[in-house]
Formats: sequence, structure tokens, C-alpha cells
Amino acid sequence: MPGGITRFRLAAKVIEVLQPHTNVRLTPGNEARYNGYDPIADFPASAGSLLAGRGSQGENEQPPTPALDFFDLHTGRQYQETQGGRIYLDAWRRRMKWIHDLKTGSDNNPLIHRPGGVDEGTGIGEIFEAGRTTIDPQACGEAAALCKLFGDHVVGHARCGLRDLVPGGPITTACLKAMKEYADLIPDDARLGTYTRGPKDDCSLEHDDALALRTFEMFSGSRGVLIVLDPADSWQARPKSWAQIESQQGPKGQILITRR
Repeated sequence: MPGGITRFRLAAKVIEVLQPHTNVRLTPGNEARYNGYDPIADFPASAGSLLAGRGSQGENEQPPTPALDFFDLHTGRQYQETQGGRIYLDAWRRRMKWIHDLKTGSDNNPLIHRPGGVDEGTGIGEIFEAGRTTIDPQACGEAAALCKLFGDHVVGHARCGLRDLVPGGPITTACLKAMKEYADLIPDDARLGTYTRGPKDDCSLEHDDALALRTFEMFSGSRGVLIVLDPADSWQARPKSWAQIESQQGPKGQILITRR
């Protein structure tokens, strides 16, 4: 990695070249400390007309501040969690809520009043590695949907590299496809709602720790948008007495719209 002044000049040149283009999202990288750059000193404070961020820090670390147009997170890769007498696998997907916590300054997080997303979650590949690589399309899809429920973007962290002759095998492809399909089920404006989760009184669905890892909801007016994470085969959506299910989608019906 070149020295700091060279890195800054390189970033400035990239910004200059890209200025005439639209629909550009620019960051200097991710995992700044491990990839050898300073997300503050090595990147200009403004990217002109481009949307720019500073990239993520290390796993489970707060993003660099001050943020530019958006912030990025490198969420944890916790594989297993036990609750309600059930062992949940690929539990890392629930960490996407961290986006909401930073946008609202909740759960002892600093307030970052910017759009946010995840530039690295757990890896996606053809071979399972606990706490490192998933092969579960449902987990990937639910994670991407949760990023859209709370935030603005997500990156599928595929293990195949840019220089690989084969961009990804059938499992990787299925996981990345699920990310898009699940995220497309979330209304674009859902992130603007009010947060709740099961089993809180204002959550429009009943929640049982033995049947689902989490039940997250964003509601606005009479509409609620919900994601039920890793529902058991015996799980069924049970609305509160004051709510009705308007739509239910996803392989297990775990993405719902309710009316209050």
C-alpha cells in the first residue's frame, strides 16, 4: 500500500475522473486498519457530486467518523446462538439491526445521522466454515432484507475474488440471488418508520424465542413491515388482536406487511 500522501492523491484523482458520471457510490475500501489505509487522512472530506463513504473499520467496530454521505459496517460473524431452548445457526444475520442503532443513536451507540449499510458481513462461499463462511441462501436473504428494512445498502461478501476465472459456484450464486430477492420484498420507505420488535406490546406479531431468532418491525401510520428471522418449520404468523396480515412473502412467509 502506498504512503499516505500518495493514497490521498490517488483518491482525489479517482474522484476527479468520476465526477461527470452518475449513480456512483465510492469508498476507499473496507476494514481500514487491516487493509492499510486511514479512512480519515487518506480520503478527501468531500467527493463533490459523488456519493462517498469512508468504508468500515474492523469486525464489530464502530464506523469511521465523521461520516461523509453514508456509513459502512463490518458486522460480526456469530454462527450459533441459543434461545428459548433452540439452537439457531447463522445467527450473524440479526446483527444488521446495528445499522438502525447507529442511525438513531440507540443501544449505547453514537448517533450517525447518515444513511448506512453493511460492506462486509459473513462470507458467502461453496464450503461452510463456522463463523466465517455461510452456504445458507435463507440466512443471506434475511440479512439483506434486514439491511433494507433499517438501512440503505448491503454488499454480498462472496469468497470468490475479482480475479477468479469462475465468479462463483452454485451455492454462492443462490445466496447472492436470495439477497436480491428478499430485499426486493421490502418497501423502499420501510426504513423511515418506527422501530419495534417482538415480544414488545407494539409489535404487530406475536413472538416466541423457541420459534424464531428475532421478529423485527418498522411501522408507519397503519402499516407495519416485518421480518421474522430463521422461523422454525412449525412457526406460524400470529397477528395481535388489533392487527391484520395484509401480505406474507418469502419461502417461509417470514416477510410480512400488516395493518394496525
